[in-house]
Amino acid sequence: MLYRLGTRLENRVTGRLAALLLMLTFGFLKLAKEGGEDIPATMCLVASIYFLVGYLQTGERRQFYAGSAVGGLAIAFKLTLGLVVPIIALAFLLRASGEDGLLRRALWRPRLLVGGAALGAVVICLGFPTLLVGDFEAIGARWFDRTGRLERAVGPTAPTWWWFLRTYASGFGWPLLIGAMGALAASIVHLVRLAPSRAALRERVPGFDERALLVGALVLFLLFFSQWHDWRVHHILPTFPLAMVVLADSLERLRGHRKRVGHVALAVVVVSSAIYAGVGVGMYASMPRDEATGWLNENAEEDATMEVYFHAFFENAIPHGMDLNTPLDGPAERDPCPEYIQVGDKELLYLQDISDAQRSSEVNSNQTLGRSTSGRCWKASTTTRSSPSSDSDRRTSSPIARSRGRYVT
Repeated sequence: MLYRLGTRLENRVTGRLAALLLMLTFGFLKLAKEGGEDIPATMCLVASIYFLVGYLQTGERRQFYAGSAVGGLAIAFKLTLGLVVPIIALAFLLRASGEDGLLRRALWRPRLLVGGAALGAVVICLGFPTLLVGDFEAIGARWFDRTGRLERAVGPTAPTWWWFLRTYASGFGWPLLIGAMGALAASIVHLVRLAPSRAALRERVPGFDERALLVGALVLFLLFFSQWHDWRVHHILPTFPLAMVVLADSLERLRGHRKRVGHVALAVVVVSSAIYAGVGVGMYASMPRDEATGWLNENAEEDATMEVYFHAFFENAIPHGMDLNTPLDGPAERDPCPEYIQVGDKELLYLQDISDAQRSSEVNSNQTLGRSTSGRCWKASTTTRSSPSSDSDRRTSSPIARSRGRYVT
């Protein structure tokens, strides 16, 4: 899909280079392995922009409708991709500004706008089966209960620039990040130079609208996340393919003007990204979670129960079919004497003596550990840890620290 977008933007070389750069982006490969909703949501965003670029170039209604429909599917996968709505609006305005005749007449296209909005809304509704069966309470919770995510502290308090560097450097690696930042700046300068003069403001400049849409979409996402208290790599994944198209286009333009410099820059970005992604994927392919799951498959009894304190399938090492005690279970649903207790990175962070400002809400939530299992019996184990001896040690007074159980860390 990214290859097709790059080809539609410029040529096949740009499309191939954009696809190659995305394939060498470690954050993209990592999230693809996890198999969450971020990957299909991002694919739908790229497909929507692909159709919108086609609408800018041809003015065909079906391209606009297709972009609206696929954009609605992106929103159904991930609500933060509601930003596709202003992106569609930007595409409409860019196309209208280059139409012949009065601008007011070009903007007054209710059939196109209402049709696109209705089509997107229908796809969004179809993307939530609970809405189709009338469970409006669950839909309301899904749509509106997370509006406070911008201010909610899930990670440590830090400046916005720190979070941008942390997440993008982790997902891209420094050479690719520096290249993407330079490409964004170069693309903005290129658009300023390419923009039509005031005397010819309504004249269509080849390549301007398409690049303005891509750069505008990327800047919109960056401005959106800059308002958050914190974010992770999976939040900014939709910006990855946009950044790679902008970078590929800039490198192709650089190679056209200064061939040797362009080739060197391309080689540095591709080789360094391949090394970073290769090492990262190699390390990510062998995870302690998988090793712990294998150990449990070999050693755990068939009727054994595992107690976990973080409810996420990608965090916990759980063999298929093993009974669980989770934070969502009520007292009646819990096994009072689980054979195993699983200690993950968030529990270990909870036990560390660090300031509250550096604790995420997920780590703070593990304070429920001290309440959830107190007074329960524990089977004998090969690992024991002493109870805290004073009030000053109360921070580590979770069952992990005081109970006797079999631990999986």
